[in-house]
Amino acid sequence: MNIALPFAVVIASLHLTAALLFFGRRKADYSHLVNTISEVGEIESPDEIPVGYGVFLPVGLLLLMVAFFSLEMNQELAALAGSIGVGYVAAAFFPCDRNSPLIGSWRQTVHNIGGAVEYGGGGVALLWLASNLGQPFLAGGILVLLVLIGLALLPARWYRGAVQRVGELVLFGLLAYGLWMI
Repeated sequence: MNIALPFAVVIASLHLTAALLFFGRRKADYSHLVNTISEVGEIESPDEIPVGYGVFLPVGLLLLMVAFFSLEMNQELAALAGSIGVGYVAAAFFPCDRNSPLIGSWRQTVHNIGGAVEYGGGGVALLWLASNLGQPFLAGGILVLLVLIGLALLPARWYRGAVQRVGELVLFGLLAYGLWMI
């Protein structure tokens, strides 16, 4: 086991959590239960640049590095880290429209594709990992795929933030745990 890899995932998740708490307080009427993570840095908001390039980009790049360095050890964990990393890099370069709708501008479409890679790819990677690492990864994969469906189907103001945060907790948590186990 390379202790640096699970540690990097923990650092990325702590950075993301602290930034969400900070920037969420700065955004008027922002609710962690209702609003998506991307909405703290939505297009034309005062925090678009600091969130995009100071939060989403470093988190995404760090996870892409984890993917690269874990590839020889475990391809499924590398796919999981890479899926999450792609989602955050896409969010950095393609901030969401106001309220992060399912259908929006071309930029929102690219943003949503990044999210689909994160949750779809992450969910499938967790299902692959279940054959070697056990039941928590099976349950996590199913849950993350349900989160993907929920984010696509839930109305903009109906607890999408809570649903998304459950998915993020599962993705980051099982990635760190899986890296720790190998």
